[in-house]
Amino acid sequence: MQRTRDDLAKLQPHYPDMINEVIDLTDHSRNMIFNMTPEEATEIVASGDPEKIATIDGHFAIMARSDTSSEWRVRCNYQCVTSS
Repeated sequence: MQRTRDDLAKLQPHYPDMINEVIDLTDHSRNMIFNMTPEEATEIVASGDPEKIATIDGHFAIMARSDTSSEWRVRCNYQCVTSS
């Protein structure tokens, strides 16, 4: 049976509390953030505000969680550049 996008959007996890720990294995030294400090960018990602997250300029991978939420947020912005 093929599921529609609406069907997939309504799916609920069978075990919502199954994941109790997330380990960030990204290499922070490879992040290139041009318009703010890495700490400021991490705070913005943790906020979950899409408009603020869009203001982060650079190439990076950031995982963050706010103190008031149990949800993890991840933002990646990498551009591949090839030379001819």
